[in-house]
Amino acid sequence: MNMAPVLAENGAPDVARSAVDEALATLDNCFPGARGRVHRAGLLASRARLEYDTGEPERSCATLARCWEEAGLQADQVIRAHWPGLRPALWHALAEGALSPDAVLPAMRDAFPGGACGPASAAASADSRGGAGAGRRRDLDSARVVPRHGSVCRGCGTGPRLGRILLS
Repeated sequence: MNMAPVLAENGAPDVARSAVDEALATLDNCFPGARGRVHRAGLLASRARLEYDTGEPERSCATLARCWEEAGLQADQVIRAHWPGLRPALWHALAEGALSPDAVLPAMRDAFPGGACGPASAAASADSRGGAGAGRRRDLDSARVVPRHGSVCRGCGTGPRLGRILLS
């Protein structure tokens, strides 16, 4: 399903969505339940990205919640496999409360132990304006998600957009 975003970005989002749906149906038929859960989570991550990118942020939130449920302790694998394309949908789901930071941040830490591609780098760039501790290596153990006040989600046009992940 790595081709789904390419198809969507090149004018064929319906073809991309159909491909993901067909792959999910095949997976459910051949590997029902727990046997296919990690692969199902990956397909759901692809679907959530498509939904978010095509203007269906609420549906994307619901799909990501199901993705997280399927992934379980392997959510880090889903993040790593779908990063950075999943980032906007994931940030939106966090901002809307569809996923909790307590579920996402440990998976982020596991997906990117060095922090180079994950929230640590996002927080470091957000802190680049200066202040105490700017430029220091951050510890994700104390991270928490906060909304950026006054901004609006690009997907649905309502509510606060996730501004940054704060590290104390």
